[in-house]
Amino acid sequence: ADRLPLWSRVFGRFFLCVWLASITRLVTGYWLVFGVYGGFGSLPAYIHVMHVLGWLMFLMFGHLFFAPWRRLRASLEAGTLDEASRYLNKIRLFVAANLAIGLFVVAIAAGGRYGFLS
Repeated sequence: ADRLPLWSRVFGRFFLCVWLASITRLVTGYWLVFGVYGGFGSLPAYIHVMHVLGWLMFLMFGHLFFAPWRRLRASLEAGTLDEASRYLNKIRLFVAANLAIGLFVVAIAAGGRYGFLS
């Protein structure tokens, strides 16, 4: 019973950091693409793959924030701990999937110049 409110508070702080990082990543990424490289037309394929995966991660996070996490908080306020526990498990799945995609993006970024997806 104590861990669910703790997770809710931790996610509250964590999600604020994720929002800030996501917005910063989008702004700086598009500034690089259009301000430095002149658009997507001149970029190799691995950058396009990273772009698509980055948006997928952002959309998954948006869903995570606006659906399971909000429902987790509502369940905690209503005192339905079983329901809150189910939402916590959904959050864990989304975070794990997003982490896996993020690690793949890092691998693409590290190997792209050397022929990986180019």
